[in-house]
Amino acid sequence: FHGITLDYHSTGNIFLYNVFSYNKWMGVMIEEQSNSNIFEKNNFFGNNIRNAFIGDSFGNKWVSNYWDNWVGLKYSSLKSSPKIIFGSPFRNYYFIVIPLGFDWHPADKPYIICK
Repeated sequence: FHGITLDYHSTGNIFLYNVFSYNKWMGVMIEEQSNSNIFEKNNFFGNNIRNAFIGDSFGNKWVSNYWDNWVGLKYSSLKSSPKIIFGSPFRNYYFIVIPLGFDWHPADKPYIICK
């Protein structure tokens, strides 16, 4: 269903030059306190539901990834805007928290990744 799932405290992983594509649900699913992972220079495209999704996890870094659904690809006036990675709202003590991630400098074309 997912290209990769980080679950139950999967922390400190680095994903560099990968392709997350054509998955039934998500390219990347991050949940259950899987914090401080790095996704850098990966290609995200063609995933059925979302390219990436965050649930109850924080501090993950998204650096210069290619996203086929980034608004900067569709509207050149928005090329300086970040790609927002949305999460699922949950209740943390007295507050409702919505985890978000930002790729501040998304790539405007896919990376050539050789096998």
